[in-house]
Amino acid sequence: MLAAVLLCLVICVAYNWKPKRQGQGYTFQKVESPEAFENVGSSWIYGPNAIDLETDAQFRGALLALFGRPLWESDDYEAAYEYLILAVAQDGREYVLWVYQGPTGAAVGGNPEEEGIEEAAASLCELLMTSTPADYEAEMIYKDAHSTIRYGCRDGKPYAEETREELWL
Repeated sequence: MLAAVLLCLVICVAYNWKPKRQGQGYTFQKVESPEAFENVGSSWIYGPNAIDLETDAQFRGALLALFGRPLWESDDYEAAYEYLILAVAQDGREYVLWVYQGPTGAAVGGNPEEEGIEEAAASLCELLMTSTPADYEAEMIYKDAHSTIRYGCRDGKPYAEETREELWL
């Protein structure tokens, strides 16, 4: 049995297998090579219904749990991380979704000219908001609010605290 598991692992690594996640009518997979999508372009398409720190923490924790580390991340609350996710509909249509935390919080972007992309973005957003998030903690600088934000997830629950810094005032 152990030999079979090891063989499967070797095959997966050799063929650069990436886990896929199912959402409402779509399969989602993290894109590891953004160079292939340099000229796609992206605009805000969809975001969570709630705009608050705990929602941003849930969104990021679910991304970590489902897709691993982002393509990049920073300590700037208005530019915290970025993922590229390939969404494949049941009928084979493909959409490249840009998932990020920007000035308005957690969001899903993509090419607004693509017919049906809103549905793919909404499905991914729903998946992220209903998935159990990974445990993590991040400390962010929120320049517009002159504050520091510490947010994350612990035992499947998002949390956040914002502290106004004396040095900002």
